[in-house]
Amino acid sequence: MGRPVIGITPNYEEEERIGIVTDLGTSGQDWNYIAGDYTSMIEKAGGIPVILPIADTQYIDDVLDSIDGLLISGGSDVGPELYHEFPIPELGKVNTRRDMYEVALIRRAFERDIPMLGICRGIQMINVALGGTLYQDVVKQLNVLPHSTPHYPRNTGWHEVHLTEGSMAEKIFGKSSIMTNSYHHQSVKKACNGSVITGKTSDGIVEVLEFPEKRFAVAVQWHPEMMYDSAEQLLLSEAFIKSCK
Repeated sequence: MGRPVIGITPNYEEEERIGIVTDLGTSGQDWNYIAGDYTSMIEKAGGIPVILPIADTQYIDDVLDSIDGLLISGGSDVGPELYHEFPIPELGKVNTRRDMYEVALIRRAFERDIPMLGICRGIQMINVALGGTLYQDVVKQLNVLPHSTPHYPRNTGWHEVHLTEGSMAEKIFGKSSIMTNSYHHQSVKKACNGSVITGKTSDGIVEVLEFPEKRFAVAVQWHPEMMYDSAEQLLLSEAFIKSCK
């Protein structure tokens, strides 16, 4: 069997933000784009990465027919209206078009039991799409230290994640705790039905969600794609790719 095809959800930006993203293109365009770390990680783990642009939800089954696994990537904040909360002042930029497309994509992929990996915003989006809720800002709402820092290189682990004994995450990494990077200010609050929290930091932030009834559905709060040069961090994407074959 050849390498499995992995669909990756991209960031989505409209014209008014394009100056931040790139100096290419012209007036009136919108953009689907992804950091090269994601595609490099999938390639190194044994898959073929493809970007899944934001499209009409009526084509979701056709999109899912064309891939073997789905990676929900990082990006902007998740709109709190999806879990029936009012936005707080600390909420960052929200893109409702991306939110609504990913909700539909995630729900249908779960119905079809397509292997899925969520990263950073991905864990938040999967949780919300399936009925969970989020902390809109962990510093404000949980009174913890920031979980995002510009002071470390992106491929350096600087905080510890404790893994539940017997969990898939513990089996994948072969140990009860790992060092990870961290670039987020939202996190899982109430975990969605069907999920199990199997990783946390010492200050209680949810770092891993697993769905034991699915072929492979794991979501993490850190950025393993930024650490794909680490043999330990590559274990997660390798396990994901293996499940897609």
